[in-house]
Amino acid sequence: MSKIKKILLGLFIFIILVIIISIAFNQSGSNQNTTTNIATISIGDTVYLFTSVDQDVLIAVTRDDLTEIIKLAHAGDTLGMTQMVLQGRAYFVKPNTKALVIDSEVAVRKVRIYEGDMIGETGWVPFEFCKK
Repeated sequence: MSKIKKILLGLFIFIILVIIISIAFNQSGSNQNTTTNIATISIGDTVYLFTSVDQDVLIAVTRDDLTEIIKLAHAGDTLGMTQMVLQGRAYFVKPNTKALVIDSEVAVRKVRIYEGDMIGETGWVPFEFCKK
């Protein structure tokens, strides 16, 4: 992969991660209906994955990978985030991709992708990225 392509991929990933972090840490502007919908999502529910800006959704392969992505985004380490995607530790799906919630922890959900190029894959997302 050329240096320019790597830089562009890193920039794209950085933008997505900034969006993830801003959603995860911005509690003041949340919509009451969205908050209620998120709170009612449980293990076994079918959900649709989305971001507030209708861009591709970044999914971490493991819970630790999601934690690492958030740390890298806070540090502004676009190269580190790009390496995670290139190493297969994170991947993207299209907005409104159908998924099944298979695990849940504080502020995150583990999902299995039900459609698209990544069908059958599992990964972790912030709970705000899941809607019924």
